[in-house]
Amino acid sequence: MNKIIVSDELNKNEAEVTRLKLAVSTISSNSALENLVDDVFILRFILAFGPGVKAETNLREAIIWRIENAALLKGIREGTSPPPFNDLVSPYIVAGLHKELTNGSPVFILRTGVSDVSGLFKVATADQLTEWFLFLAEKTFALCDKKTKETGILIQSLRISDFTGSTLFNADTRFFSSQGVLATRAGKLYPHLLGLGVIINHPTAIDTIVDLVTKFVPSETFEKFKFCKGKSTDDVSKCPFASKFIAKEDLPTFLGGTCVCPSGCLPNNQ
Repeated sequence: MNKIIVSDELNKNEAEVTRLKLAVSTISSNSALENLVDDVFILRFILAFGPGVKAETNLREAIIWRIENAALLKGIREGTSPPPFNDLVSPYIVAGLHKELTNGSPVFILRTGVSDVSGLFKVATADQLTEWFLFLAEKTFALCDKKTKETGILIQSLRISDFTGSTLFNADTRFFSSQGVLATRAGKLYPHLLGLGVIINHPTAIDTIVDLVTKFVPSETFEKFKFCKGKSTDDVSKCPFASKFIAKEDLPTFLGGTCVCPSGCLPNNQ
């Protein structure tokens, strides 16, 4: 992940930040937003979409979405409310935030192979799964925003997708389709939030996995993902992100690290 100095980018994009602030001023002043729409928030849209109509359109849509879901988003940020459909989705999915990188970036881990995807789709729909993941991203956003303002560096998240236990025979296209819709929506509502994605412990037939993922995930999101060779539990050094971005003591043992959280490093993880 590239180091982005906020002050440098704000100076470079001063005119566009000012223009966008004026363009959305009638809605960004809504008290429900609690001053979240500031220069740094707007900067993420400029960096993701470039100056112009696309940044303005997505910024406006994101602000409206935030106003419509203000109470729930605030609850998720403060840890007092779960994401929607939590009772349906959370018992089946092994995923969550775990520690941070050496630069303060939050780490989100999804263990697809040990999640009960078939059980999930007996009680929930792909759309409900998408909504759950989408609103769950608000906590990641809050952590990135806080750390950005503390350090002056634009903080992005790291997402680790652990495919331990996955095979080409148990892959459910509904899950990957949901992740594709999620990537599209999150890219517009939380632009420049994902800095790097890492796919680890994937099945041997990597070309087939790539074809499956790219069928659903937008190219601009997929380009941020790296495939790590080998098995993390065999030799974590085979996955460069581990030694470059995160301390071994902060990696769970199932990723080749030494962290053992008292109540488990992720919800539902066995």
